[in-house]
Amino acid sequence: MKRIVLQALEPLLGLPLRSLGRSANMLSAHFGNLRDMPVREGSLRAVPEWTMQIQCPWRISQGGRIVVAYRDFYFSDVPLKNVAVMTKSRLDSVIAGLCTEFEVTPPLVGRVETDDTGGFCVHLSDNYCLEAFPAENADAGKCWRIFEPAARGRSFVFPPSRPQD
Repeated sequence: MKRIVLQALEPLLGLPLRSLGRSANMLSAHFGNLRDMPVREGSLRAVPEWTMQIQCPWRISQGGRIVVAYRDFYFSDVPLKNVAVMTKSRLDSVIAGLCTEFEVTPPLVGRVETDDTGGFCVHLSDNYCLEAFPAENADAGKCWRIFEPAARGRSFVFPPSRPQD
């Protein structure tokens, strides 16, 4: 399994981490330069070379300190009595700061390490590390995936589908 996961992540080597985002509690990490992708009615949309979506526990650390992690989605930096901002999590504010930093100096992927259970560590410059930790049975669903948005249909999903008996 380590080899399969490493092969899926190797295209990230040398690419910059451009931005981070989320959809509910799923992290999206965007790597590489922007490319134009045709969309409806002949228009174009700029997409990153690679996108990683992580639905299992994850963290981004720098120099041995956790900068932001999966559970930060569940906490707020603002008092909960302020109903107007209850949808803002600590995750949102930290990711916004990282995206601002990465616009100026995006960290580059230096190496990737994998483990036997589908987890990985993407080592980046500036001492950053993006890690994912699959934390459920492989039959429970998708933990993470990586794909090229401009190459529709090309993606790697972990855990990979098993052939039907």
